[in-house]
Amino acid sequence: MKSCSPVLRSMLATYTPLKALVGNRIYWQQALQNAEYPHIVLKDIANSLTPTLDSTRGPSARRVSIECRAPTYLVAENIGELVLQRLEPFRGTYESLLFTAIIPVSDVALFEDTSGVHSRAIDFRVHYS
Repeated sequence: MKSCSPVLRSMLATYTPLKALVGNRIYWQQALQNAEYPHIVLKDIANSLTPTLDSTRGPSARRVSIECRAPTYLVAENIGELVLQRLEPFRGTYESLLFTAIIPVSDVALFEDTSGVHSRAIDFRVHYS
């Protein structure tokens, strides 16, 4: 099954409160070199398929990390809250993928001392078909 990350990116990009903070700076796998802050990076971590009794491919469970990067901790924290507000309660079809659960499983605040960038990394377990 294809990755759900591009669809999640689209879900975040169309969320008005988030768009007000990060604009179109939502990247998949890695940010552009010298990308303006704040921005978001989505990364695929792992994928597992659910076997079915009739040997067909069942729904997927993918682990996706969403890193919210900003020049201050407060901005990174606020962006992370908006990401949670948009994704966690969502159930249904979006761009031909059926999402049955988007569950946050890890939430960590980070600081890169060489660049002075604050970030909040939230990992999700995404169930979809």
